[in-house]
This record gives sequence, C-alpha cells and structure tokens, in this order.
Amino acid sequence: MMHELEFQNNRYLLNRKKRFKPNVDIGMSNKKEAFNFAYAMTFEQIGEHRDHRTGGGHKRSKGEIFTNVYQGKLAEFAFYNYYYNKVNNISKPDLSVMGLNKWDLYDFKINDKKIAVKSTKSKGNLVLLEKDDWDENGCYIPNRMKRDNLFDYFVLVRVEPDFERIMRDHNIFKSNEVNKNELFQIITKAFVRIEITGYFTHQEFVSEIIHKGQIIHKGYLLGRNGKKMDAENYYIQSGDLHSPEELVRDTLI
Repeated sequence: MMHELEFQNNRYLLNRKKRFKPNVDIGMSNKKEAFNFAYAMTFEQIGEHRDHRTGGGHKRSKGEIFTNVYQGKLAEFAFYNYYYNKVNNISKPDLSVMGLNKWDLYDFKINDKKIAVKSTKSKGNLVLLEKDDWDENGCYIPNRMKRDNLFDYFVLVRVEPDFERIMRDHNIFKSNEVNKNELFQIITKAFVRIEITGYFTHQEFVSEIIHKGQIIHKGYLLGRNGKKMDAENYYIQSGDLHSPEELVRDTLI
C-alpha cells in the first residue's frame, strides 16, 4: 500500500520516512567515469540535457544539470555494483554521450526486465516522477513511439554527500563554465556513501499512484522547509518501497 502525504496549510508533509543506511560501495574509477560523463553532457557540450523539467518553468544552469547528472550516474554505478553478483544478465551503466532529445530507453535490464533508477540526496524520502511524462497506463510518454515505453521496476538510490551543497559552497552551482580539472578535484575528493533504498513495480505505479491521483501539485510547498514545487509530480515515499533484496527474486520470475 502506498501512503498519501499529509496536507496542511498548502504544504505536503512526509509520514513514511526511512532512515538512510549505506549498503553499497563506490570506487574512484566509478567516480571518474561518472564525472567525465556528467562534464561532457554539460560544460563540454558534447552531449546535452534539457534545462527544465516537464511542466516546469525553472531553467537550470549547467552547474545544476551537472550536479543532477553526476549524482544520477553515481546511483547507476551503485545499482550495478549492488546487483552484479546477485543476479544474472544485468546490463552495465550506459556512458554514451547523447544530444538533446536523445536518451536511454531504460537504465538497466535484468533478465529482460527494464529498470529505471531514480536518485536523491541521503535525506530525501520521495521518488518523484514528473506527471506530464506518464500516461494513464504508466507508459513513458517521450518513448511512446518506441517499443520500450514502460519500466518493470523503479528503484530509488540515495546518495551522500549533498553535491548541490558542495557546488554552492564553491559558488559554481549556477555557473555555465567551470574548469574541468578544478571541478574534478572539488567533486571527486568527497567521500561517497550510497544506499539502494528500495523499489516499486509498474503495476503499483499504475494502480496505487496514477489511478489514485497521488500527486504533488505545482506551486505547493513540500516539507517543513517549504520547497515550492516547480512541476506536478507523482510521488512514492521511501517507507513504502520494497526492500532491495526482494528485487533479486522478482527479476527472476
């Protein structure tokens, strides 16, 4: 069962949190690969990520996009490291540098089951999926003309430290140009701890989230600190996720 957030005074409050417990290792080689990928996709402009979220109005700087991409790619390496010796036929993290409006159809496959990896900070307790990206059947709208337009599983990975805070502390979060070597020293010297938090299924996404309208609406505040939502998002709380160990069994079915 997926629990709704509390709603008080135009503010959504979490009620199903899960304590952060690191359970997978990340090495320097993974950090280097994630860094090079994120830098190429942003500051080097070899590839490109969109600068806004679906349905959102906030335009992201290259520094902000880099932070998101780096955290996301670390999460993918963590997922691969966690499940590599636990399952058969797991695909490796994709490091292909793509242009705007081009993206992977999925993050991983395990025995032909497609998996989307969603990352957040260690203190994060929500999986957020931009509402306008999904149809009523849980298909990913940007992939609607392709065969692989749905995911069998969604996995949440939490990452420490807070790379946004590190970027802000060095006054480069809002930057559109940063020296590669200097940024590498800033980002990769941080000690990284990662947790494979849990997962939910495509069926749960459709029946428990989409059909029940479990949405955080644009313009409302999230959490006690009052972050205003830039776009409408479906949400799942960390405390409602299945344990990561159960995914080993599910992907073998």
